[in-house]
Amino acid sequence: MSKISRCVTELSSVLELRKAIEDNCHQVLRETFAQHVFVGAIDPNRALIQYSTKLYLCDTTKILQELLYQFVIYNFQNLGFIKLSEGVSIYELAMMALNLPETGWTPEDGDKDELAKRIVEILIDNNAMLLDYFSLEIDKDGNLCSLPLLLDNYVPDVAGLPMYIIRLATEVTWETEKECFTTFAEETAKYYAKVSPNSKFENYDWKWIIEHVIYPAIKDFFIPPKEFTENAAILEIANLPNLYKVFERC
Repeated sequence: MSKISRCVTELSSVLELRKAIEDNCHQVLRETFAQHVFVGAIDPNRALIQYSTKLYLCDTTKILQELLYQFVIYNFQNLGFIKLSEGVSIYELAMMALNLPETGWTPEDGDKDELAKRIVEILIDNNAMLLDYFSLEIDKDGNLCSLPLLLDNYVPDVAGLPMYIIRLATEVTWETEKECFTTFAEETAKYYAKVSPNSKFENYDWKWIIEHVIYPAIKDFFIPPKEFTENAAILEIANLPNLYKVFERC
């Protein structure tokens, strides 16, 4: 069986984004994540890991969002596909999103029908680029046919799909190449990083996904940014030798 060759990009904008990730790496945290032992998931957003003699509380959502951003940038033009069993109307997804409170729609924003049509138009206008670079497929009729596969055995929560679609149209900077790639990666990572406690998928188990899919990927691939020392993404909550001394005094 022949191996599928990876596409090697020479786009300076992508190479610059990769270099920015590497230049901003915190080496101590990188070693911590690369050598950690997974202890357990508290909930879909928090987990405990151990490195050396220290116990850490991790914000799974923050860490996963940054990891997935990096995956989009490093796998530019090489992402797999999550094929939808049948196309989903972008217009209908946009209308669903516009009816959600978090969208913040007001009459001053314009007619919902016209806004939804504009969202379809924006995404169709960029469908060739989305397919070629990010494995997101939208057909000529405005149906979503596939999503990018960022992690094996991991599918984003479909409940967040309407907001993802509307944010792609409104928050991605389509006019400028580098900013387009950055904002697409950010919005995609933001959507995918929300691990749902419930899912319509059969045999869905969020604890299994966190332990056997997410944290192994963090261990193998994550390049933690320097700001993770200040944003509570990872917090040391115990030093085991000191903890043992406390128990000895009891």
